[in-house]
Amino acid sequence: MSGTSCRCERSSAAWGGVEARRQRRWAFTLIELLVVIAIIALLAAMLLPVLSLAQARARSTSCKNHLRQMELALGMYLDDNRASYPYYFMNTSPLSSAPHVVEWEDEMAPYYPLRWTNRAYHCPGYTGPISAPSVVGDPYGPTGGFDVGSYGYNGFGTEPFFPNSPLGLGALGSLTVGGLFPSPGFPPTRDSMIRAPSEMIAFADSTLGVVPAGPSRGGLDYLSVPPPTHSMDPTEYPPRHGQNYNFACCDGHVEGMLPGVLFSPWRSAARWNNDHQPHPETWEGKP
Repeated sequence: MSGTSCRCERSSAAWGGVEARRQRRWAFTLIELLVVIAIIALLAAMLLPVLSLAQARARSTSCKNHLRQMELALGMYLDDNRASYPYYFMNTSPLSSAPHVVEWEDEMAPYYPLRWTNRAYHCPGYTGPISAPSVVGDPYGPTGGFDVGSYGYNGFGTEPFFPNSPLGLGALGSLTVGGLFPSPGFPPTRDSMIRAPSEMIAFADSTLGVVPAGPSRGGLDYLSVPPPTHSMDPTEYPPRHGQNYNFACCDGHVEGMLPGVLFSPWRSAARWNNDHQPHPETWEGKP
């Protein structure tokens, strides 16, 4: 019996050794853990750009939908206003009255469910300020009387801020702000004047100009083509939804384009003007 007991003990000890080795074999070594962590980090690095691209595309799709809704509102405005486009801004007060300038988004307000100061109105990739002047049309306000936001209206085309013959969709109406800058304004641009509706820019993501000065920069709710001497500083065109800026044309369709193309007169001037001509005399050699 003692021999049998001895053999059983040896067998039990051997089995225990096998189990111990099996347990040791299933444990991870430090090197194996480091390899697994490195693989996970590599996969994450590969997936993050894909996720960022997906998020940018989602923001761009939402932005394009906003522009499309603005185009629908513009179409209703045209139907109610003898096929005439809204002015970029116009004064509705007599010469001696307090300034009261109505801008394009104010004219479109009855046809659009959101107000300009509602962030849902704007591009979801825009993180800048959104505000309206404290006094409507106050030429001495912090923004010069211009609303601050993410979208712009092509009121002037490639003309300077006070054009002699407006090329955009609607430059200035009657402008007599407190007796300053009296102007009879210009006739409204009619739908029949748009030579190439599928090419003509109506609304677009705006650049970071604060108060527009000539055609040198797009800004806030003012869009124009910068001259060729412009620095095209990328900080003025921060990415909102990938590389492209979105814009809506007069026929209602929406596109995306690199800002270096969209705001370059050499490449896109004709698309800003209602006669579909580049008019280099309005921007060549301008400071």
